[in-house]
Amino acid sequence: MCSQILIIPRSELMMTYMVIANSRRRAGLPRRVTFGVVLVAMLLLALALIVIVLPGRQNLSTVTSSSSTVTSSSSTVTSSSSTISRLGLIISLAPPYRLLSPGMSDTFTLNLFGNSGLNQKVEVSADAPDGVTVSFSPSSVVLGGGSGASDLNVSVRPDTTPGPYSITIQLRSSVGVSNQTFAFQVLKHLVRISGGSNQFVPLEITVKPGESVTWIDLASISEEADPGFRGVVFENISASSGQMGRYETWTFTFTHAGVYTYHELTYPVVTGVVNVVA
Repeated sequence: MCSQILIIPRSELMMTYMVIANSRRRAGLPRRVTFGVVLVAMLLLALALIVIVLPGRQNLSTVTSSSSTVTSSSSTVTSSSSTISRLGLIISLAPPYRLLSPGMSDTFTLNLFGNSGLNQKVEVSADAPDGVTVSFSPSSVVLGGGSGASDLNVSVRPDTTPGPYSITIQLRSSVGVSNQTFAFQVLKHLVRISGGSNQFVPLEITVKPGESVTWIDLASISEEADPGFRGVVFENISASSGQMGRYETWTFTFTHAGVYTYHELTYPVVTGVVNVVA
């Protein structure tokens, strides 16, 4: 608790002194009585101000503490993609998207960064929930110059229930052990706009009425020869994603049975099909 210094305005001191001095003259009391009464009056005034001011100070302190809690919560969310482990290493997983669908596999890069003079060997492993399998290549990383990387392969079984999943990565070295958990999302229907050949993966998908399909742009690279965006345009219904940047997603819900063809916004020769079967 910080101590508070209360300052009584000079005008109030002078007013109090004049009132007491006039009262002393009328009563015919000695001058020294004035100083004694003024001292007692000032002590009482200071006590009254303490009672009034301190509760307000405490309330202000409470509000400030509450605001700090919100800020701390926000920073926890931000640090989810890149964190500092107990080993003093900065851990990140790239690319930043973590969307998969049943029967799909993907490879992510686990990046480790530490002190440039640090050359420790780190063993990497992971615990995955039921329905998801993971593996590292290599499973042992030597931090040459303080940094290193390993590929994390994530595979989802075809019968895996869509929803959020967490994969906990364990780092082990001579310094100690550290765990870091990353969140993944398994969607029932996911189509990737892939790079290279600029194709939809998969090219054809079958869903039921009322189900949604999500497209994710993995092709845009924002280079001189690339427009920097992709998109989905349906040919037999009025629906389009508009321009999508790298790693952006677009979701569309199909309400009626039918065959829906679509093409890529930037490269119309690239086509895909959604079969909606009741």
